[in-house]
Amino acid sequence: MNRDYAKRLDDLREKLSGFGKENLHDILHFIGVGLEEIFGFKRCRIYLEDLTEGLLICAYAMGEMKIELQGTSIFILPQTSLVARAFVDRRLYWTWRNPEAKKMFNKELASKFNIKEMAAIPIIYNGKSIGVITVDSSKEGEIADEETFETIKDFIFSVSHSVDRAKRFHQHLKFSKKVDEAKIGEAASQMMRSAVKIVGKLTLASVLIPNEEKSPLPPFNKGGDNRGDYMKILATYSSRFEDKDIYEDRHRVDIIKGESLIERIVYDDPERGIIYKYDTVNPLYIPDVKTESFKRKPIAEKIGLTSLYMVPRFDPVTKKIICVVNYYTKEKYKFTQFEEELLCSHAEMVEKVIRDVGREHIEIEVLSEIAELLSEPPPAPPLTSSLSPPSKGGEWGGRKGGDEGGVSVFATKVLSKANELIDADTGSIAIVRNIDGVRWLVVENEDGTLIGAKSRGWRKKAIPPLKVGGEDLERRERSLTGYVAHTKMPYLCNDVKLEAAGKGFYREVSEDVGSELAIPILYGDEVIGIINLDSFKKGFFTEEHKRILTIITSLVSSHIHDLLKIQELQKEVHQLKEDIGYRAPNVSSYSLGNIIGKSPKIKDTIDVLNKIVTPVFNRIVSWREKINREERIGLSSLLIMGETGSGKEMLFNNIYSRLNELYKKELKSNLPVRSTQTGNDLPLKKTNIAAYSGELTYSELFGHKKGSFTGADSDRKGILEEADGGVVFLDEIGDADPKTQVQLLRFLDNGGFYRLGENRIRYSRVFLIAATNKDLNNEIRHGRFREDLYYRLSELSIVIPPLRERREDIPDLSVHFLSEINSVYGRGNEIPLLNKKAVDFLLGYEFKGNVRELRSILLRAYFLKKGREINRDDLITAIGIESTRLTGGKVFSSEDTVSGIYESIVSDVQDFWSALYEPFINREINRETVKLVLNKARLNGDDSLPKLAVRLKACKEGFNKLPAEKKKFISFRNFLYKTVKITA
Repeated sequence: MNRDYAKRLDDLREKLSGFGKENLHDILHFIGVGLEEIFGFKRCRIYLEDLTEGLLICAYAMGEMKIELQGTSIFILPQTSLVARAFVDRRLYWTWRNPEAKKMFNKELASKFNIKEMAAIPIIYNGKSIGVITVDSSKEGEIADEETFETIKDFIFSVSHSVDRAKRFHQHLKFSKKVDEAKIGEAASQMMRSAVKIVGKLTLASVLIPNEEKSPLPPFNKGGDNRGDYMKILATYSSRFEDKDIYEDRHRVDIIKGESLIERIVYDDPERGIIYKYDTVNPLYIPDVKTESFKRKPIAEKIGLTSLYMVPRFDPVTKKIICVVNYYTKEKYKFTQFEEELLCSHAEMVEKVIRDVGREHIEIEVLSEIAELLSEPPPAPPLTSSLSPPSKGGEWGGRKGGDEGGVSVFATKVLSKANELIDADTGSIAIVRNIDGVRWLVVENEDGTLIGAKSRGWRKKAIPPLKVGGEDLERRERSLTGYVAHTKMPYLCNDVKLEAAGKGFYREVSEDVGSELAIPILYGDEVIGIINLDSFKKGFFTEEHKRILTIITSLVSSHIHDLLKIQELQKEVHQLKEDIGYRAPNVSSYSLGNIIGKSPKIKDTIDVLNKIVTPVFNRIVSWREKINREERIGLSSLLIMGETGSGKEMLFNNIYSRLNELYKKELKSNLPVRSTQTGNDLPLKKTNIAAYSGELTYSELFGHKKGSFTGADSDRKGILEEADGGVVFLDEIGDADPKTQVQLLRFLDNGGFYRLGENRIRYSRVFLIAATNKDLNNEIRHGRFREDLYYRLSELSIVIPPLRERREDIPDLSVHFLSEINSVYGRGNEIPLLNKKAVDFLLGYEFKGNVRELRSILLRAYFLKKGREINRDDLITAIGIESTRLTGGKVFSSEDTVSGIYESIVSDVQDFWSALYEPFINREINRETVKLVLNKARLNGDDSLPKLAVRLKACKEGFNKLPAEKKKFISFRNFLYKTVKITA
């Protein structure tokens, strides 16, 4: 076999193996695409044995006339076609230079579909034929050599198990639908029998429904190309049994102008299906049908039908016909008003029967399939992207390996089953993501990595993030899924173009889509995602489809929520491991995790931590064993104090890492098997109190009730509740507002708390670690921090010494940082070295920014160095100060620097946060620089704080109306007044 063929077929085989039994359309599509991309075949058909029909049905077609070919069928026996012959004989046939095959080929619809030559390849699984793949050509002559087709035959055999499994599932659902349809027909027959008894003059009653080729009866009715222009006779009852057979001749009533009575009240819309002509229910009364002209008149005369009362039932929104009930009399008869009302009520009951009866079987299928998914263990993160189906969401409809794997794998399976059950053309599941305080719906990242799910993704282009919101959004930002996430209500749109032209709540992702159904995935009162299905036909979706999809979302919402929480925790832990996981080969003074230091003060700190970790872990284990001591001794807490940049968060990371290590070890040996709620990591949440103010701080910690403040558009858990049973890190605890301090004190007493705007007490048990760079005793003296909270937090406490008090650790810290920086930027280069003068310089430098400042200096010096060695001058240049100012002088701030920062903001190169806030926090610029940039903005007319905030790109204009932007303004104001300490 050609090596290139072999490798590409192996790749395709691996992609197909990733699809489940609910992905029949995807499997067939990629087999067809593979034949084209690998062998260059432009036309092919895939026939599958359908035991519910007793036929070979074309389930997939590619190339010329593919739409017309799809759905065509071939008899298996007698063998009157080459496809049937290949199926029965389990042999490969081709038409060129094969007179016998050519003879059978001529009996097919070759001329209609412009097929001059073809090869028929059987699909064989477990020694039995399950289908046939044909490769077609519109030109005469050899399509490919025999060896190529033998290669394809071997490949098809190797993936036949996937085809067979998906085919069986697809046909099982199809049969389930037929069972339901039979129940509906039986129930409708009973209703027709009762009709003749209601009014004594009635002799025959019948109910007609729209013809649907794929799914004849509701709830699976569809408009569009799969429907013929006629109504099916679902059920008939006559007082004379023989009249029933006569009336049901051909079991259909054509909708042709001038040739049928029913066309007076319905018409066949090419896009929406069979719809009602009027806006309200208007029954049609015909005194004597024998005086009318219509195609079925001879049948009416033969039975002796005279007066007709025809009652339509339809969907008032879409106007699609659900059923039409006919009531006939033998003699000419004028119905009384009471009788008309009685028959209208009867027709309404018939509609209800059609809608409701017989749904149990397919709903059992829904429940069992979803239950099967829910019982599966959560998927482990993939080692490589090759473990997934195809790698790109946009190209293959699969996923890439990554943190989102567990959510996307589960969501893809759910979506595929929903597509099969409802028979939609495409679909997606979007996950709600909060980005900078704004909620977005995300299906996939820019590189095609799936965050949610795409079904039959090859029919859709890349789906961009969609903003959650209603009419408050600009028209260009509106979308149907964003609107559903905003309202928390399902939305059925049967004409997307009409929707887009109206209020604009539709964002086109595929020009083929005609209708869309979107359902919110709710966990409690919170929208965590949206599932939507698309059809290429207008008027496709029904209220029944909406009901089925709502059932699915209610079943899977809790599981998706749990997977999202696992994913969030895994990201936190992964980031934490990256922060503490790197160890330089030439440093030997690591302790606990990667805390560096051999100074006495650091050793003392490590000793304290080692004594704390085990008892704290024992307390955490007692929570899992349901031992409650909180009412007696309160919750555990640890206060970490130290100057800015001294490594408080790094110390926390190492403490958590050690606790998590003990937790996983205990989990394996003693604790019961866990649910998916937290996975296998100790729950973890981190936040910075200084980033919030007032109600937002309280909400971040304790959660809020919907409507408790402006922007609180849904209930929300706080991080203390989300981390139940785990660890919470609160940085900058000294900036907590008075209300938050009070509630935090109460929480530490017994684990109880109230969400903002709620009077129901809730409980959570966490090990709380707080950090601050402030002198809390000084804050207490000035009335800014509660003394009782301080004592509660500092029951366990650690003070991290500033770098100037542990100078003997500077050499090892420098080696560690240079090694870490080189691992990111060096691409295998040797680790830079500090010469003796450089080390001496650092040992004598006054690090006001502590360890963080040391790292920043070394990072800049890394880029400035001329060779491997970093010297004293490199460090001085990196610091950006004159040698005469080595002992506490102000950082130089020239007019050029100020102008450069200001211009970078107003020209949209940077914003306030990247140009001023972060450099100041990282000690790269001083207060004077920030103040000079503010003065420059004021000179341009922005004299008020709100105007300054907008001018400097700290928040958007009109921020008071946008909760996320208002939050940014508050942070901007607090930074200037509290940190930079500007005057009004």
